[in-house]
Amino acid sequence: MATDSEVKGALRDVEIMIRTERQAAVNAKARIGTGEGNLGSIPSVFADAIATINAYTGSDPTVLLRQDQIAKTTAEYLALKADMTSAKDWLAANITEF
Repeated sequence: MATDSEVKGALRDVEIMIRTERQAAVNAKARIGTGEGNLGSIPSVFADAIATINAYTGSDPTVLLRQDQIAKTTAEYLALKADMTSAKDWLAANITEF
């Protein structure tokens, strides 16, 4: 059986842990929102490069490589952007404490 001072110390430690984890959750929620916004800016920030690659024609190995790269990158981008948006929306709808 714990003494009164041990119980008080344990409760203080629990409070510290709760405060620490709440702050970590606040930071994570903010970071997901920032990341989702950063991903959303990719099409406009890199519009010139994307348009250039999309305008490539022919069967030159460099053209084919860039077209393959943009196709793979686009698929990865769309999946991550959707996941980040879903995470941000879920957090906003379900985690209202902070």
